[in-house]
Amino acid sequence: MLQTIEFNIQNKLLTREALAAYDPSAESWQKQFARRYTHHCELNDILNNVENVDQTVYGKFAVSITPYVAQLMDREDPACPIRLQYMPTFAEETKPGFVTMLDQLGEEGDTVPGTSIVHRYPRRVLFLVSNACATLCRFCTRKRMVSQPTGSVHKDEIERSIDYIAANTQIQDVLLSGGDPLTFSDERLDYILGEIRRRAPHVRFLRMGSRMIVQLPTRITPELCAVLEKHRLQMVNTHINHPKEITPLLRERVKLLQKAGIMMGLQTVCLKGVNDDVDVMRELFLQAIEMGIRPYFYFVRFVFAFL
Repeated sequence: MLQTIEFNIQNKLLTREALAAYDPSAESWQKQFARRYTHHCELNDILNNVENVDQTVYGKFAVSITPYVAQLMDREDPACPIRLQYMPTFAEETKPGFVTMLDQLGEEGDTVPGTSIVHRYPRRVLFLVSNACATLCRFCTRKRMVSQPTGSVHKDEIERSIDYIAANTQIQDVLLSGGDPLTFSDERLDYILGEIRRRAPHVRFLRMGSRMIVQLPTRITPELCAVLEKHRLQMVNTHINHPKEITPLLRERVKLLQKAGIMMGLQTVCLKGVNDDVDVMRELFLQAIEMGIRPYFYFVRFVFAFL
């Protein structure tokens, strides 16, 4: 069962005026994280034409949207490419398998028992460190763990995962993912990255996958970059699906990562109504390249049908 939906409106921006006046760069990323919308009803006075989905949708997959992402949504158009990615829809209740395909990537069969390591290729492992994300994509391919208490990665699992990496000297490439590793504090990331570098010197390529960079750019701080540079994190793979997600604030924070010597890669998922268009994809890739982010992965095996 998913986490209970809480209507704690104390920190939330519940009107158009309040959201429009909000400056994400004016407060810490932790405070912004606490302002996330967790129910479509909380956006009724911000967006028009919000689909009134049944509560059963929340029993399958939670909703989480940062104010920064809400600012990118078109107020009128329910087919806005940002709204389509994050707002729950009636289709989630009616389409067979729409949210019930919990392990679309077939990762569970390659997961090492007692760890959160997915070891599919001899020299490369996927290290799932968290089940939390700043904003939840409706097309998430890890619904088996993301936003679900049963999917939480506990400290002892993380320790056993690091033990596994340390004991298997053939592993040269480690990708931290989740959920999103950047939902962790700088101190927690410092520990995990430091232990991998200390106990597994055979790891030659240490990288991280994060969409939080796009969903809450202010998570990228000088302090975080210092931690990543300290432990020689060589690459951050981020996830952008539409040019509308590329903002001045995102460009500014990407530069901080690059100044720390971190390569940037772009993952994109083919989504109906969002980017299933040659001109949209061309513009997305060119803007990414302009930022110094290299398109490297276009996920076409799973096309999200909204209609």
